[in-house]
Formats: sequence, structure tokens, C-alpha cells
Amino acid sequence: KDWRELETGKTLQLDVAKRSYQQFDLAKVEAAVEIILSSKCVEHKVWESKEVKMGQNDRVLLPLLHKVLEPKDIWRVYQAQISSENQVSKSSFYKILRLLTAEENYGLSSSESPLHTQLYEPMRNLLRMVVGHVRAEALEGYLQYLDTMVLFLREVYPSHLVQDDECATHSINHALGLAEEKKIME
Repeated sequence: KDWRELETGKTLQLDVAKRSYQQFDLAKVEAAVEIILSSKCVEHKVWESKEVKMGQNDRVLLPLLHKVLEPKDIWRVYQAQISSENQVSKSSFYKILRLLTAEENYGLSSSESPLHTQLYEPMRNLLRMVVGHVRAEALEGYLQYLDTMVLFLREVYPSHLVQDDECATHSINHALGLAEEKKIME
């Protein structure tokens, strides 16, 4: 159709795509980030990380932050501490919050969670002891051991808690000696 109109001498009306630019006030964004990163809003898990996209090709591993409060409550904290003329919009705030924190439910990440009390807190104590008492030249190796232990306990260990499994390392009954006790009683 356009070609035929050009042949007849008509000029074409071109639709120009409009482009938009995101503009933001750096001070407002920094204030939002400061509130989000406060200990009353998020907590840091020592051995967890999140891959964040920084541009088209760059990705960076950052410590994973878990929300201690619901997102709406973090927004209320932000509103209470920052004057309205120095705030980012609500949608921008939630976008920043999503970028900085974990996707998972905030309720599972409180400091009372079993994962926190049974794994992360003891590992933090071990980390403090290792850093405080291990020679500098051997420190890196010990830190790698700690990382391996946490990874095993968090990701692999639950699969070893099967009630009845022929493999001795996967059976909780075998580990507690209940399998042998059962055989003796039969």
C-alpha cells in the first residue's frame, strides 16, 4: 500500500515511536534504599546470595536480604521517616524493594525460623571463632569449609532424613539405631 502511494506522488505520514526516559532524584532513591536496608526492615543471611543484573551483560552476586516486615509495612516505615517531598513514588519504592530483597515470603525469614536458629546463628558463631583464631594464611580454606557445610546442611541434608531407606546414610531410623532395635525385637 505504501509503495503505491509513493508511486502516485503522495507523501507518507510516518508514525514516530515515542521514547521515554526514566528520571529519578538520586537522593530520593538513596533515602529509600537506606530505609529498606535498615535492620528493622530486612535481615542479612550470611551464606545466601542473590544474582542482580547490573546493565545488559553484567551480573553481580550480592548478599541475600530477607524482609522482616511485610512490604506494605516497610512502605509505612519509609513514609514515616521521609518527608513526602523527598519520597520516591510508591511503585518505585516497591520496585527498589523487589530488586534488593528475596522473593520469598517474609514470614519464613524471621530470626525465629528453624533455619535461622538451627543453622545460620551457629554458623555465624563458628565464623567468628574461625576469623578470631585461625592464622591468616589458613583462613580462606576454613571459610570454604564453612560454606560447604552450610550448603550441605541447607540443600542436601533434608534428603537424608527419610524414614525408611535401604541406604544407611539416608535412613533416619538407621542413624538413630531404631532399625537395629526393630530387628532385635522381632
